[in-house]
Amino acid sequence: MMRPQLLLHLFQNTQPVSTAAWCYASCHSHRISAEGHTALLWGIQQYNHQRFDKALNNFKAALYQYTQVQDAIGIGKSLNGLSAVCLYTQCYERAIAYSQASVAILEQTPAQQDYALAVYQLGVSHLKANNFSFAEEYLEAALTLYHNLNDVLNENRVLLHLGQLYAKRKEYMFSLACYEAVLDSLLEYSLQDHTKTLLVDVLRLIMQICEETNQTDLEIVPHRDVLERYLTSGNPQKIAQVLRQVGKFYESQQQYNLALKCYTQALQAVPPLRVQNTQTIQ
Repeated sequence: MMRPQLLLHLFQNTQPVSTAAWCYASCHSHRISAEGHTALLWGIQQYNHQRFDKALNNFKAALYQYTQVQDAIGIGKSLNGLSAVCLYTQCYERAIAYSQASVAILEQTPAQQDYALAVYQLGVSHLKANNFSFAEEYLEAALTLYHNLNDVLNENRVLLHLGQLYAKRKEYMFSLACYEAVLDSLLEYSLQDHTKTLLVDVLRLIMQICEETNQTDLEIVPHRDVLERYLTSGNPQKIAQVLRQVGKFYESQQQYNLALKCYTQALQAVPPLRVQNTQTIQ
């Protein structure tokens, strides 16, 4: 029988070994996660600079690292990146496969913003592949998710794609309803650079519908009452800014009469300055 002090000695020796092993595994896991995070960030940066081959490699590297440590959110983010690259490079079937995997993984995680993106990209991929029924299903699901997340910007982006879907199916009333909702939203908030881009996009899409349906007698926008509603709001400078942007768009399209109407209403939207009586300084 071992003496008690030897048992104590063994216990003291084995405990640090177990702790050291745990620390090593933990540090190793954190290191792999950090490498995955770095690869993911590099992939996003390369994607934003349209270096898609490098972005693809970084997203694959991130996916590999996150898989090693079973990081579900990291795996989903990496799959979203791979789907985005395939979508941009018109590899729609691969984009669908990546997005389907991402949706399945992220659905049960707290990363609902990433889950919404996965559903959105899945809908867009089906739209590009002309799978209209699936596209409608996933785009409507993404619209609900972004609405619940109070993400107005991405909600508008989904509406633009839904409008394009309905236009492809010649359902122009539904398409215009989507575009009207986007336009209404853009008029409600102050314009930033990204929302100005959305404004141009929605106007171009409206112009396309008007050309396809031979509606040449355009107003400033198909739903002029939307603008008129905000002309009486408490922020006339915002409305004038929107109208100027609309005018610039029509001017670029050589629709000069419509551009002139926009600029005229932009001037009318801003109330005249009130000049107060001042005492003349002698």
